[in-house]
Amino acid sequence: MSGWGEQLSIIAMPWLVLFLTSEAWALGLVMSLFTIPMSVFMLLGGVIVDRFSSKQVLLVAKYANAFFLFILSLLLYFDALTLSLLCLLAILMGTSSAFTIPAASSFLPGLVSREQLQAANSIGISLRTIVSWVGPLSAALLIGTGKSSAENLALVFLLDGLSVLFSALILHKVIVRQRETSPELNFKQGIVQACGYFWQHKALREIVIYVAVIGLFIAGPIGIGLPLFIKEELGGGAGFFGYLMSAEALGIFTGVTVAGKFSTIGKLTLGQSLLLADGIVGVALAALSLITSLYPGLFLLFIIGMVTGYAQVSLITWVQQQASPHMLGRLMSIVMFIVIGLAPLSTGLCGLVMTYIAPGTLFIVSGAGLIAVALSALFLTQVSRVQSNNAHARDNL
Repeated sequence: MSGWGEQLSIIAMPWLVLFLTSEAWALGLVMSLFTIPMSVFMLLGGVIVDRFSSKQVLLVAKYANAFFLFILSLLLYFDALTLSLLCLLAILMGTSSAFTIPAASSFLPGLVSREQLQAANSIGISLRTIVSWVGPLSAALLIGTGKSSAENLALVFLLDGLSVLFSALILHKVIVRQRETSPELNFKQGIVQACGYFWQHKALREIVIYVAVIGLFIAGPIGIGLPLFIKEELGGGAGFFGYLMSAEALGIFTGVTVAGKFSTIGKLTLGQSLLLADGIVGVALAALSLITSLYPGLFLLFIIGMVTGYAQVSLITWVQQQASPHMLGRLMSIVMFIVIGLAPLSTGLCGLVMTYIAPGTLFIVSGAGLIAVALSALFLTQVSRVQSNNAHARDNL
């Protein structure tokens, strides 16, 4: 349920910024301010998850996030929202998400066995993707395809807050298998131990850093470049953006469904499969610069979603299997810290760069950069030799 509301806000947030100001740098700033606290507090969130219960941490974070969304909706409805207040709320919501991410990542292993993780991740992401497919379509209907209004945007954030609150209430009923925790674990000790483990695991270190760099070429162009491209080049509105994001969500659903059965592509290793997936995304991203109507964009976003969805399940499952239960929260927080850490840089740079170049040019540069990084990783790192070590490793496409 919260995934539906989250998708509503993902569609509405760029248009909220553009509703307050037409400056590209402001869009990059708000999105960066949301992700910076996630990066800063991610490691602290991992330690707290390992000290306490991932369920308890997740509940507190959800209630906090629902409260901030309600405040945002009220300020917008009563015409009291300014860019400064939006920046403050972005920081607060980013902070609560910093605890949500490691808690949620550590939650599933407490429900299923290690052998069931690949299938469970696929099912979970598939369900969230179905909801996220409906979310952008709902946003398109609520906000409309033309100029956004304050009332419609306020309704979207209100519904997001209600969905988060509802999911928190449901979470109270979920019974989680007790895992080993470290109540006496302090922040410094916990981070030092987890960082040491992460650095000694060369395959984990290389593949996570690689994924983080890849994200640098995707987060900004999709989150910042695409809304501006729709507005400036195609003359569309939030509804147009919602349809494209729905196509991406449908692609993700297709990808994670396939990943639930097949962990690699053909005879390729897990690492080679990820590199191939990123190469395909790079081509599709560059091709976005050529679209002049909705339907080619739907196709390209579907391809991007399908490939990234497949890679997401395979990668998350592999990472979850690299740590013992008592260190899982910290390891996931380090992984997410590195992967998400470059997101503010990506969105911020895109906001600045697009004051000088057109969004279409940004797509071409980003796609070419993504392909170059994938090729460099293929020849210069051990990423391509990373093997899938789960129950489905013997199965391939």
